[in-house]
Amino acid sequence: YLPADLDSGTDKGASQRHSGDLTPRPYSVLQVQARQFGLGCVNSWGAWPRKEYQMPYQDYEFTYIVSVLR
Repeated sequence: YLPADLDSGTDKGASQRHSGDLTPRPYSVLQVQARQFGLGCVNSWGAWPRKEYQMPYQDYEFTYIVSVLR
């Protein structure tokens, strides 16, 4: 699913937020992210991650392999 399928931004009335409400798409979506800000938070309500889980701002490199399973 696309991020917009799950969260329509500030207009929460238009969002399809439950898995049973989502409309399947005729293609796959792949999003590759090297970082995640929320890992290691004390709570899920806006607290920053603890210092040992924060990734300093710098250039990062990573590799990945995409394969089709049949």
